[in-house]
Amino acid sequence: MSTRAERDEEHERLLRDVITEERSPATPPSGPAAYLVGAVLVILLVLWLLPSGVFPERAQPNKIPPFDEVVPASLDVPDRPAANTIDAYVIADDPSLKLVASRVVTAACGEPDKRCYADALFYFVRDNIGYVHDPVEEYYELPQETLLAGAADCDGHAILLASLLRSVGVLTRFDHGTPGHVAVEAWVPQRTLFSGDEYTFGWRYLDATCSACDPGERRARP
Repeated sequence: MSTRAERDEEHERLLRDVITEERSPATPPSGPAAYLVGAVLVILLVLWLLPSGVFPERAQPNKIPPFDEVVPASLDVPDRPAANTIDAYVIADDPSLKLVASRVVTAACGEPDKRCYADALFYFVRDNIGYVHDPVEEYYELPQETLLAGAADCDGHAILLASLLRSVGVLTRFDHGTPGHVAVEAWVPQRTLFSGDEYTFGWRYLDATCSACDPGERRARP
């Protein structure tokens, strides 16, 4: 049976062990976890140090031709479609729209590039078509109507841009992500971080009613 002095000595030893353990530095991670953390940190450091031009974009529009140089003096406006849906108003096979789109992309891009086509036609519509509200009831403008009037609401902008894009082979869809608003998305080549010299296709957001927006940017909302 231990004496009181022995028990006190044992308590002091245990207390010293606890204090020593608390003051010891934490053991750094080891094994696969340590290698993974290190690899992530190295990649982030490399990306931070790389110049912005190391991942070059595709061809950019050089010059958007003036409205009067690409739009014919007269345009035939077809009959309104029976279906009152925004998709029904997109026209991809109209010769006059094909003429307008071809003139814009030829002057702006110089060489066939759907990413450049999308950006050039976006700037053409954004900078040449004003904004005017619909009548009291919803009204979809045919693309020829919008070109003749020089103005439309967001539906008219989107229908015109989608029609011009489709007439030069760019697939489009409408984006209704913002309540009460519609914009266009174009299926165009885009470079990703790990794609090297290859481009993968993806949807590029185009809001031609936003005068402060560039291709791919969304309107700032309060």
